[in-house]
Amino acid sequence: MKRILKNKFFAFAVLATLLVTLIMTLAQLPTAKSTIQNVPVGIVNQDQGLIGKSLTNKAMHNKTKAAHADHPMFKWYEYKTVKAANHALSFNGNYATVIIPKDLSQSVQTVGQTGQKSTVKIVINQGRNHTLATNVSSVLTSLFNKFDWNWCFS
Repeated sequence: MKRILKNKFFAFAVLATLLVTLIMTLAQLPTAKSTIQNVPVGIVNQDQGLIGKSLTNKAMHNKTKAAHADHPMFKWYEYKTVKAANHALSFNGNYATVIIPKDLSQSVQTVGQTGQKSTVKIVINQGRNHTLATNVSSVLTSLFNKFDWNWCFS
């Protein structure tokens, strides 16, 4: 037993194991305690009606913060075309893009007659940071699913 403890290679192996364990533990901390802050998200308004403009304006000025966060969850960027937004999404500019369809104002106004729900399209860049992209996807989905359309008509 004493010969094993006096062996220099054994001591080196133990120290190397402890060092690698420490590095791996420290590498996992940001993932375990992540908060959504200043995540770049693009928005494209294809709707020419009042609702599309109001929705874009509300999103661009939304300063909602996550719990224990210093900055807003999202940093919004407005794009004129879906092609420009997809370019920013593909080249690691944005984590997500919200696309407001052309017929949103019309479908919101006729939802009582037709029964069809009004939807916006959310495109997520899953390849950039899978954990953050999953969190952004769930927050954006819940944000637009729970959206109160009444403020658009006031």
